[in-house]
Amino acid sequence: MESVKVTGLVIKQTNYSEADKVLKIFTKEMGIITVMAKGVRKYKSHQRAASSLFCFGEYTLFPGKNMYTMRGNKLINSFYSIGENVEKLALASYFCEITDFFVPDIEPEEEILSLLLNTLYILAEKERNLFLVKSVYELKLLSLTGYEIETDCCAVCGSENTSFFSPDKNGMLCSSCADLYQNQPKSVGEAIKYILKNETKLIFGFTLDETSLNILSSLSEKFILKISEKEFNTLAYFHGICV
Repeated sequence: MESVKVTGLVIKQTNYSEADKVLKIFTKEMGIITVMAKGVRKYKSHQRAASSLFCFGEYTLFPGKNMYTMRGNKLINSFYSIGENVEKLALASYFCEITDFFVPDIEPEEEILSLLLNTLYILAEKERNLFLVKSVYELKLLSLTGYEIETDCCAVCGSENTSFFSPDKNGMLCSSCADLYQNQPKSVGEAIKYILKNETKLIFGFTLDETSLNILSSLSEKFILKISEKEFNTLAYFHGICV
């Protein structure tokens, strides 16, 4: 078989034997694939630079029975500064973990890859509130992976006058149906609508006061944990170091 060239982001790495790694790479062309990277843990390996977590690069791969084998790579962006901040590192790891969970293997998902790359850029180059970044990514990821989130009308009665978000009902609620969510500031619902309706490059273009942001973070997290029915270790670690 001939080798293939792909562009992608390393979202998971596992040490294998004394010098190798098994990587999960979220590629533009083939979605998430598993790659054996032989010898990349050696200090002098010429493939070492683009074979670490969060590295975005071009990869030359040889198809195998169960996974690809890396034959060469070229680093495009390492998002190096994320690794200099333990909270950003934990949050970026969480984004990769939930992406790996929600995105099917070997299915191209260019819009989701663009979302992840843009979010890592925000973490690396901008000083944005980390809980805002977390909420935006959680909600947008669910939307792009096909989970219907009702924003145009009340998810219970169909009323168009909505102000409150309910993870339990998968969408916005009107005041008559939002008994459990009446403490939500209207800015939270407006922020959720903004995130879900705008293009990826625009979704970080808003701010919230601390109270509203805390509520948004709690709602988006509750929603993603409800849909996944899973506890994410990276999320627990992020909360543990941000207390």
